[in-house]
Amino acid sequence: MQYRFLGFLIMATPLLTSTAFALKLAAPFVPTVEQSATGTFSDILDGHPFSSSIEYLYSHHIIDGYDDGLFRPGQRVNRAEFTKMVYGYINDTPKGEDCFPDVTDEWFAPYVCSALQDGIVEGYDDGLFHPENYITLAEAAKIIASTYALQGRDTGDVWYAPYVSALADAHALPLSIDQLDRPLRRDEVAEILGRLMEKNSTKNSQTLTALTDPIGTVSSCSALLEMMDAPNNYTANRYGMAYGMGVESLIDMAADTSMMQRTAAPAMVAMESESAKNAVASDDYSTTNVQVEGVDEADTIKTDGKYLYVISQSTVQIIEALPAADMQVVSTLEWGESFYPTELYVSEHRLVVVGNSAGFYDGRGIMEDTVTPWDVPEASLIAPPRYNREKTRVYIYDTSNASAPQEIENYAFEGNYQTSRRLGEHLYLVMNRYADPVIMPYWRDQYPRVMEGMPAPERENTPQVDLPLYQRGDEELQLIAPCSGIRYLPGNHYQNYLIVAAINIETPTLRPQTEVFLGQAETVYVNAENLYVALPMYNQALYTDWNYEKDEARQKTMLFRFALEDGAPELQAKGYAEGSLLNQFSLDEYQGALRVATHINDWDSRQSIQTNNVFTYNASDLTPLGSIRDIAPGESIYSTRFMGEKLYMVTFQQVDPLFVIDLQDPKKPAILGKLKIPGYSNYLHPYDDTHLIGFGKDAVAAKDSDFAWYQGMKVAIFDVSDVEHPVQMHEVVIGDRGTDSELLYNHKALLFDKSRDLLAFPITVAQVKDRTAQYSGQEEASIYGETVFQGAHVYNINLKDGITPRGEITHYSEEDMLKMGDYYPYDYEKNIQRIVRIDNVLYTLSPGAVYATDGTTMQTLSHVDL
Repeated sequence: MQYRFLGFLIMATPLLTSTAFALKLAAPFVPTVEQSATGTFSDILDGHPFSSSIEYLYSHHIIDGYDDGLFRPGQRVNRAEFTKMVYGYINDTPKGEDCFPDVTDEWFAPYVCSALQDGIVEGYDDGLFHPENYITLAEAAKIIASTYALQGRDTGDVWYAPYVSALADAHALPLSIDQLDRPLRRDEVAEILGRLMEKNSTKNSQTLTALTDPIGTVSSCSALLEMMDAPNNYTANRYGMAYGMGVESLIDMAADTSMMQRTAAPAMVAMESESAKNAVASDDYSTTNVQVEGVDEADTIKTDGKYLYVISQSTVQIIEALPAADMQVVSTLEWGESFYPTELYVSEHRLVVVGNSAGFYDGRGIMEDTVTPWDVPEASLIAPPRYNREKTRVYIYDTSNASAPQEIENYAFEGNYQTSRRLGEHLYLVMNRYADPVIMPYWRDQYPRVMEGMPAPERENTPQVDLPLYQRGDEELQLIAPCSGIRYLPGNHYQNYLIVAAINIETPTLRPQTEVFLGQAETVYVNAENLYVALPMYNQALYTDWNYEKDEARQKTMLFRFALEDGAPELQAKGYAEGSLLNQFSLDEYQGALRVATHINDWDSRQSIQTNNVFTYNASDLTPLGSIRDIAPGESIYSTRFMGEKLYMVTFQQVDPLFVIDLQDPKKPAILGKLKIPGYSNYLHPYDDTHLIGFGKDAVAAKDSDFAWYQGMKVAIFDVSDVEHPVQMHEVVIGDRGTDSELLYNHKALLFDKSRDLLAFPITVAQVKDRTAQYSGQEEASIYGETVFQGAHVYNINLKDGITPRGEITHYSEEDMLKMGDYYPYDYEKNIQRIVRIDNVLYTLSPGAVYATDGTTMQTLSHVDL
């Protein structure tokens, strides 16, 4: 990162007013009952980490507040204000005017002109001072170091290095400052000056290395605590949210240890029929539709060729699927109300069930039941509010005997389950866990045995920090990572732990390998070597004076790369992409390059601005390589699919442009061609190297507006062999407006087998029965149809004949259909959600049943109720 002093613009700011610090832009923050204000400013709470510096500077007349009694700590500081704050302290009688074309006789002119004469400030290359520009750390460090004659170490050839290092050596940089080019807030400037005037400061300080390195490691628990309690979080309820953090979460986990200790024995074991005993597992069966070949994704149903493993409400049912005519449930796994399975994996006599458990902590209730593994003082029995700490649980079973699966290990991690992937014998979990910067004082001395064996400095400070925990089986609770094992990312402002854990499901007794950092996961993409996490960032969250009229409002997405080597995730790189991602298919890595498709929804003073982009990065360090910007202005991305050196991207407003984008040279991405057709595709699936299947909606342009009314579901085959002239070869439109399918937002709902010419997916079909009817002046295209079918549509598909119906499967009877309402199936339990295949039999899953259907005759063979 290279900067030249005062040679770059950051953002336009509000107009300067006649008195320093008199900008009135943000509505005042009203303290909560738990947060009392300090004596000077009503918006500086007694828990604000920089309150002492603010009070000190105010008492010495270095800073001031506003006429309404507010300090507005989250407001940014412009160059004129900053010059007065810093230079005005050493020169209370400055003189001068007309030293820059934009510095004449304003209130700040004497300070700027005197500072210019003393060599403390400079202008820009255009000859202006730009007093309205926000001050950044890089600029501020030079002005402060020059004003106070601070000597910095020569740490390189970048101009700002000696000045920033001088402030770091004086412990003057609060940890809330995370970037060299980010505008400083008022409370941060006050803290820098306050620390310098205090001299001999021993507070934790940001360093030049931390500001320039892409990834840092927390140095101590006190540093972690300060990061979590950064002033951008000063408005949080610091005490009210402390209940349930730290020790109380241990109590919560200990309270349901009895559930974790036992093996979840099958609640029902069915005797195998003679035909079932003779059935042999097939090696011809479908697997979950995944994004990356070889990287398994969890789902609600899996098969190993003989058994179906199905999540049904709060249980997992194991169904012997062969022979299909005698399908039966052979075992049921139940955990009671303390665990809710959400997804599962099946491989090599292993069943892995992933889900959540939400235990409530109520101080008195737990104390009365005496289920804590340690003593809690009576003083702590003041009843806090009930608190819910969600945990991610993993149960691993040996299914060598599917009629009696044996639990061989289980884990509980503090945190909300985001997603997971399986690569061979390793299961990778991604979890988010809120981090509270404060633990109530009466809990600190009760922090349990997780401290044993830790180095003395860590052990001494850990009780003050809310660290994430995990438990294996009935063993002692353990820290997922100590303070010094937590990573952080400059630019990150999330009071949250992002946890990536790897479990060896073949040898589950091995300790999970984990990586923890201050951040949060939203979108995850995984291939055989790396796990990528994407998180949207909105800069306006940092400031209380953000203004869409004057500030750059574009979204950014943070990108993190975890290397996956020998089951040990390691955070190795971070980067940024302009805009936001649609889903996991917006990311792809190919031959050492990460490719990203983003959408920007921006605003100016007149209108909304929408545009789309493609960015490429060096996968090793996530440095930018190339880009294509402003694709299809005014439209939004509806689907993307990366296939080798190509990207296929669908945008939509009135018609569906299918873009073919060349990424062979990641430094020079280029649009090769596009196809415009009515409607859009929500999901693109490869048919082969030169053909795509698109799943989406047909559309009709509105009569008097620049948008389109979506209609029935559309399935189309695209020929992209001529990249400059892609064509639509075949299409089928199902139903009318109101027709929907889970496939349009969940790729796992698709069953596609090119070798069998087989295509199947769940669908709810709506039909407009009377198009001549008038609906209060509505356009005909805007009319919703009535529900006429819910189930699975099965098709033959090939390039010659296109997409031709093979049959339908439904779990609704004719009587059920007569009872159905106009718009939605009335019985959710009968809605088909998934289709899997073993040999030529299709198995359809709804919440209430599994049906086996002959894939040729489409006749029902059998069914089991769940």
